[in-house]
Amino acid sequence: MPQKIRKGTMKLHNGRDLSVYVTGMENSVPEKVKLMPFVKEGLIAEIGCGSGAVLEILSKNFPKSRITGIDVSEKMLKISRERKYSNNNIEVRLGNALEKNFDNESLDTIIFCSVLHEIFSYNNYKKETVEKAITNAYDMLKPEGRIIIRDGVKPEGSIVYLKVKNLEVEKKFYRFSKEFGPHKVRYRKKHTKNSELIAVKKVDAMEFLSKYFYDENWNLEVREQFGVHTKKEYENLIEHCGFKIVYSESYLIYFLKNKYLNDVNIFEKKNGIYVPTNYPDSTLILAAEKG
Repeated sequence: MPQKIRKGTMKLHNGRDLSVYVTGMENSVPEKVKLMPFVKEGLIAEIGCGSGAVLEILSKNFPKSRITGIDVSEKMLKISRERKYSNNNIEVRLGNALEKNFDNESLDTIIFCSVLHEIFSYNNYKKETVEKAITNAYDMLKPEGRIIIRDGVKPEGSIVYLKVKNLEVEKKFYRFSKEFGPHKVRYRKKHTKNSELIAVKKVDAMEFLSKYFYDENWNLEVREQFGVHTKKEYENLIEHCGFKIVYSESYLIYFLKNKYLNDVNIFEKKNGIYVPTNYPDSTLILAAEKG
């Protein structure tokens, strides 16, 4: 494993408030349950298992399966190892997502849950790192084995207009525009008859909306690009790697939508008129099968 990969990924957890990070993992359990219908029983691996939240769901739902969690962070592995699981079928060990951690054609299911955007973000924002992780998964899966991805999703579209409802959120946007990891965010202020709007690319609006409510871990979250690919781009990549898509959906998590409604309105410009539009989707679930 290249040393720069391990160092970059290790900083992710060593610099982060783990209590906040783990709480976020646990609070999102109802969302992660949505992955279970696509799991094939047998030998199951989660790449980037973190605190073990998904491992516990797997243990409970698939008691006869052997389940392994892989993570690059010793601190997170300590938490997941000390966790009490529903069944005695969990193994947790150190490993990097850009390496093959299992023999070829040895696994029935591989899960990447909110980890591909971290692989991308902490390896110099190189999309080939995501393809590398998916290609490795293809090799490690048995014929007809499943890959399951849950992660952020990049929106389609060009410019949107944000109406920020309070000063603190507005300040957070300006801070985000300067500190976002991959690039400085360009924006323009648009003065209308009734309000002031911020014109910004839809992809950057999505990134801001995915981050602005973080405080303790802001310095790390702002480095991450949550939406690496659009839904279509993920589908094309998966098929390019040799998989057949079983299920693909993008949506906005209900909790986030309620949060946004309190803080930010979003508009598109049509025929010279600013009209309300939907918030960008936050999340992709994609399941595919090895041919």
